[in-house]
Amino acid sequence: MSVNGTAAERAAWVGRSGRALIGLFGLCVGINLMGLGGCAVQQHIPAGPLSYEELSRGYFQIALQKSSALEVIRSMQSLQGKLDPKHVDTALFSQSDTVSASCARSKDDEKRWFTLCAFDQYDMKVKRKYFFYMDENALMTPTAPKRCLIPPRPTLVFDGAMLVSEVLERPYASDAARRIAVLRYIADSLRTDVSVFDASSKRSSSGNDILAVSGMLMNQVLRSALIELDKSPPLAMQMDKQGVQFSHMTFNQGRIRLKVQGEAAVIRIELGLPT
Repeated sequence: MSVNGTAAERAAWVGRSGRALIGLFGLCVGINLMGLGGCAVQQHIPAGPLSYEELSRGYFQIALQKSSALEVIRSMQSLQGKLDPKHVDTALFSQSDTVSASCARSKDDEKRWFTLCAFDQYDMKVKRKYFFYMDENALMTPTAPKRCLIPPRPTLVFDGAMLVSEVLERPYASDAARRIAVLRYIADSLRTDVSVFDASSKRSSSGNDILAVSGMLMNQVLRSALIELDKSPPLAMQMDKQGVQFSHMTFNQGRIRLKVQGEAAVIRIELGLPT
């Protein structure tokens, strides 16, 4: 791999999700996502309609500082057009001056996902990218579906990559503090990029609720991880290796991995998957 509705509808989905979930390349310097556990998802979530493997393919084709806004927009629209309408309920492409997003949900409302990219305002090349995937009833098995070793469960996978040079240039008391600052910057950047399409934005639409609610959930997840690291900062030194486990109020246990190489950071979060 490479580094590469309405308010009522939103409230209904948040309530439904809360009930359902409880109990639950391309940068020039080259960053390898295999070290962030990219194969774990494919090992435990079999390929099928609207699988993580299928939906994340476009994200991994996007290259930081190389892919242009036009290339990304065409790719998002093309991949969205290839989704099987038998399985997809709502699919939406949204665009602002410097941010583009593609989001959708399945007909059974169990799967939701989005790909979002932010571009440099001068050369319009990708400087931040994210992929979010959630399945409220994921079948997880390293064998065949009929030999399921793990009961279906809610799962969430989040991938992100961005330029963080402005964070790395600041002084820090320790390397652990530096890594935590990078994670906090990622959380702030995601919140800002998603907010471009929130309810108060002129670009808001009913389909954007998928992006808004998913973004809210990721804010909560990242906040949970930061709380764990704030309690024990030395844990941050494990993020680029085996990762750091943290607790989440609805998904129970999760694992976060973060690798900084050159001027870029790559993050991977898995919730609901075997740790």
